[in-house]
Amino acid sequence: TNGGKVNLSLPLADGTGYLWNAWCNDSSGRYAWLNSLANFTLKVDTLNVTQPTLGNVLLGSLYYGNDVLGADLTPTVNWTAVTEANFKNYIIQFSDWSNFSHINVTAYTTLAVANNSVTMGTLVDNINYSWRVIAYEDSGEANTSQVYHYKTDSVNSSVNLGIPANNAWSTTAEVNFTWTVTDNNLGGCMLYANFSGTFAANSSLIVGAANATNFSIPNGEYIWNVWCNDTAFPANSAYNSSNRTLKIDTNVPVIVSGINANATVSRIVTFNVTQASGTSVVNQSSIRIGRVTGALNSNFNYTNDCTAITNGYSCSYIETGMLAGATNYLPIDANNTARGAATQYNLSLTMTMAQNLTTRLAAGWNLLSVPFVLSDTSIGDMVANDSKILKMYYYNGTGWRIWNSDGADSLTTLEPRKGYWVNTSAATDLFLYGEYTTGTPAQPYGGLSLPVGWHTIGAYDAGGADGVDTDDALASVCGSSNGGLCSAGDRNWDSLYYYNNATDLLVNVLNTDMTGDNLWNKGSAFWIYMNTADTYI
Repeated sequence: TNGGKVNLSLPLADGTGYLWNAWCNDSSGRYAWLNSLANFTLKVDTLNVTQPTLGNVLLGSLYYGNDVLGADLTPTVNWTAVTEANFKNYIIQFSDWSNFSHINVTAYTTLAVANNSVTMGTLVDNINYSWRVIAYEDSGEANTSQVYHYKTDSVNSSVNLGIPANNAWSTTAEVNFTWTVTDNNLGGCMLYANFSGTFAANSSLIVGAANATNFSIPNGEYIWNVWCNDTAFPANSAYNSSNRTLKIDTNVPVIVSGINANATVSRIVTFNVTQASGTSVVNQSSIRIGRVTGALNSNFNYTNDCTAITNGYSCSYIETGMLAGATNYLPIDANNTARGAATQYNLSLTMTMAQNLTTRLAAGWNLLSVPFVLSDTSIGDMVANDSKILKMYYYNGTGWRIWNSDGADSLTTLEPRKGYWVNTSAATDLFLYGEYTTGTPAQPYGGLSLPVGWHTIGAYDAGGADGVDTDDALASVCGSSNGGLCSAGDRNWDSLYYYNNATDLLVNVLNTDMTGDNLWNKGSAFWIYMNTADTYI
């Protein structure tokens, strides 16, 4: 009919293509084709495309199925090829929504059903994707696969070690190790160390924690690190980039002194600081003595006063802060290189001598004497750790006797009645301890023989008098015709000088009033020239 349509039921074969057209004529004999230029084509397809079945995700050289954690942000996925005579294409969809209401990444494969693999465009890290494949045929019919899941994780485990710090010491066998880790899919961490000799895992996998405590680690030096497991991709698992060193030593120094609780006439303090063999050793710079009872801080110097011995140091020095006639307490402390602290040692010493004198020495030359019988006459002990005192000289009438801080000595002791030249590199103090008398019953110190010639002599009074005049001090070497008065000219000496530090000059005593010059103070000394041999008492 004009403008009508016709439905024909024809025995067409499925999967076959046909040509068709329409021819029309009217009553006058005229006719025409529906399409005079070309026939129409018709393809018969009564079978729907089959459902694609998801296969694997290729990560590296390995294939993984559903619910995969992967580091690859451009994974290759595959699926089973569909059956379809009139196949059009596959669409592969990745979505961060399980219902695919939002499609993040889409890929296409066309032409052949065998094109059943594709490498996806760049995914985003740390996203749990749902993915599927839709197969289309030319007719527009489609079939959708099941849904698989792929979670991205391209971040390596990043391990930051906390404590102990590298090269740290521990003075206990119980050590707490801490760390932090950055990872999207942390499976857990393990402490690795060589506590038992071999570098190996030392603890079970710790999930969601950042510390591990180990007990009874023996003394020694060790290396340690932390390994953290990335569950998404094993290659992302990692240690910290550098092992750390840990040193353990539970030993502590021990301080002993053979003079503890002694009564002494010496200011020499001796003690040892030792430690059993271990990883650490006694730290010399940590040896210290606190405030001495009744005095300022001790003059102890660990550099000058301590020498190395087996497993430690032996220390000996002159303690200038000790009080004569009193009990002195010296608190001694020390650490090892692991910072393990010794139990404080309280050294107790009772100084039995009653007299002490601090002589101030100027930089350069000084002329001095000792005003009493020293408890320790040794110059070496007296000077001890004072590096400013360089030399001491005594002139005995015929020649010099010398003490050197850095050489051989012909002078080793100091005695009353003698005078000594002392040379220093800088101002310092000389500490003297002793008694004015000697023996039982108490007697003055013995006389000093003075042959003809020059001598250095010092002030000495058995009663401890100070500021004595020349007439009284040298009565023993002045004649008796004028009652022993040097000032009267009746004397066995011609010249007498003392040294003035301020002017660096010798001052002639003959120019003073010897009856009241008060020059003979504790520690003062003089040059004297004897014209007649005599004994100074």
